[in-house]
Amino acid sequence: KYADLGREHVIWNVIAAPELSLESKSYWYPIVGTLEYRGFFKETAAYEFADVLSEKGYDVFVGGVDAYSTLGWFADPVLNTFMRYDDIDLAELVFHELTHQRFFVSGETAFNEAMATAVSEEGTRRWLIQMSNSESMGEYEHRLRRRAQVYREIAATRSELEVLYASDLLDEAK
Repeated sequence: KYADLGREHVIWNVIAAPELSLESKSYWYPIVGTLEYRGFFKETAAYEFADVLSEKGYDVFVGGVDAYSTLGWFADPVLNTFMRYDDIDLAELVFHELTHQRFFVSGETAFNEAMATAVSEEGTRRWLIQMSNSESMGEYEHRLRRRAQVYREIAATRSELEVLYASDLLDEAK
C-alpha cells in the first residue's frame, strides 16, 4: 500500500553521545532491543528531546529518515518520503529494508545497518547487471567509490578523536 505522510521524512532520529566521547547513548525497545538512536514521528518532538539531551551535556544530532522496516511484523507501506529517489537509490533502499525484514539481530545497531548496507549494495549491483544497464552500473560503482572514500575519512577522523579523547589534555583543550 501507499501512504502519503504529508512530510519530508517518516521519522527523525536523535543520536547523542556524551561530550568528548564516541559512544552513542542507547535506548531499549521491545522486540528490537537496544538501538543507538531514538526515533520520533514528529520533527518538533525530536528537536525538543535533542534540546533536553544537549542541556545534559550530550553532543546531539537530529536527522530525518525516509524509510524504516517493521522487521516483518507488519506490511511496510510505500511512502511518499522516498518517491523522489532515482531508480538506483530506490533499488538500494528496497534491498536495505528487505534485509532488515529477513535478518535482524536484536541490540546490534551497527551490525544490522552494515549488513543491510552490504546486501543492498550487492543487490543493487545484481539488479543493474540483470537490467543490462552498464551506464547506470558505472554511475553506481562511482557512487560506491565516493561513499567508501567518505567512510574512510570518517574512520580516520574517529581514530584521531579516540586518541585525542583518551589523552591527558584538559577537556577545554580537547
